[in-house]
Amino acid sequence: MTIDWSNIVNEKTEETIIEVSKSQNIRLIDVFVIAPVLIYAGTFKTLPMWLRISLIGFGVATAVYNGKNFLENKNNLKNKN
Repeated sequence: MTIDWSNIVNEKTEETIIEVSKSQNIRLIDVFVIAPVLIYAGTFKTLPMWLRISLIGFGVATAVYNGKNFLENKNNLKNKN
């Protein structure tokens, strides 16, 4: 018995338009709600410095990662049509 690792390791999968649409909405929430809240929370001076840096870092990473993926998915859908 052999295992087809290409399907397991490959991150890219075929999705339906409905699945992509749902994930796109979640990505927009991440970029425009979650990330700003994390960054804002990181500005509270009463929090320990390590936590403030972590919150700001996670906020920026969330915005960049999900923003990039949103644009990639949008371009992929445009190119399919």
